[in-house]
Amino acid sequence: MSRWRRIIGITLFLIIAAVIGFIIYYFFFRPIIAPRPPGVAPPTVGLPPSGVAVPGLPPAAVAPPAPAVPGAPPSPVAAGGLTLAKTLLPSVSRYVQLARDGQSMYYYDQATGQYFKIDPTTGGSVPLSDKTFPEVQNTSWSPAGEAKAIIEFPDNRKIFFDFNKQEQVTLPSHWQEFNWSPKGNEVVTKSIGVSETNRFLVVTNPDGSNARAVESLGRNADKVDLSYSPNGDMIAFSRTGEAQEFGKQEIIPVGKNRENFRSFVVEGFGFESQWTPDGSKILYSVAGERTDWKPALWTIAGRGDGIGGERKFIGLQTWAGKCGMAGPTVAYCAAPRELQTGAGFSRAVANETPDDIYRVELDTGKYRLVAAPTEAAAISKIIVSADGSALYYTELLSGALKQIKLR
Repeated sequence: MSRWRRIIGITLFLIIAAVIGFIIYYFFFRPIIAPRPPGVAPPTVGLPPSGVAVPGLPPAAVAPPAPAVPGAPPSPVAAGGLTLAKTLLPSVSRYVQLARDGQSMYYYDQATGQYFKIDPTTGGSVPLSDKTFPEVQNTSWSPAGEAKAIIEFPDNRKIFFDFNKQEQVTLPSHWQEFNWSPKGNEVVTKSIGVSETNRFLVVTNPDGSNARAVESLGRNADKVDLSYSPNGDMIAFSRTGEAQEFGKQEIIPVGKNRENFRSFVVEGFGFESQWTPDGSKILYSVAGERTDWKPALWTIAGRGDGIGGERKFIGLQTWAGKCGMAGPTVAYCAAPRELQTGAGFSRAVANETPDDIYRVELDTGKYRLVAAPTEAAAISKIIVSADGSALYYTELLSGALKQIKLR
């Protein structure tokens, strides 16, 4: 009997060793996909066959990029290849936001500690205030294009500042993260008390008045992503749904008035999202086994009881936060020229990887390369002008603000 136990024990040991060896090889020694040459679109990642068919997940069709002409100068207008990127601000521009006129932009100058408004046509900048704000750690602008912002400092101070009226209000220091309503009349924030029983999702006026607790956060504050829907009925997404099979997550939309909206399941980790301006769709990214644990874009329906339906796999490998909306059906996204396996678990691994810019058709799932900027760099944020004629982006490391003409 002891002889058979030894045989069974040795067999189990060999099986476990083989499994561990395969995991080590898969994640650390398996060959990585070769880097994509500049100006060439990355391949669309298709879904492998499975036992159960999932509707609405065909591979995305990709329009081929324009052929490169050796020695040709960069195009002054985005045309699918090397494109002239005009420098509007050479460095230290942070927290850029489109102004109400749809062309000018607000930004924070790290060197002077002041906020400015820049006219991209003339290149001129004017200060929004004579006041200085040293060492700003974060700025959340009103999305309505008003010169109003919530400003955060390293010592945990938070203020609301109205640059039109030059008025300042101090906000509670235990409020963390801020997301504005589309009209700019409210914000949602996390009120983080010392005790887990005193942590809530709070909706308030930007100046801190009329604050009310909406949902208890408990120990799950880090699993809640603030995201005001365009119609104002949803304020966050919570990654606290029921356990799913490995590689999937249930996402729960949080209602402003405690409504119970339909949850939805995403195929991957690292959920990151953006609403389309009309609220009809949610563009999101997750990293899953199908994409080698690299982030990839998807869309789902975003309205009412239909939220989570009409799921479409786009496949462009990037994060949703690197996209800028150009209307209800189009987004422009910065995508790294290469990503290593497992990049979806940490955006920092792509901080020094140059991005190219793609136009994504949200209805069809098709995407195409529109511009490879003349000065290759990682991009942190994309903003599209109101008339769709120009695209603005900030370089992640230098903070430089650039402009690319779309037409």
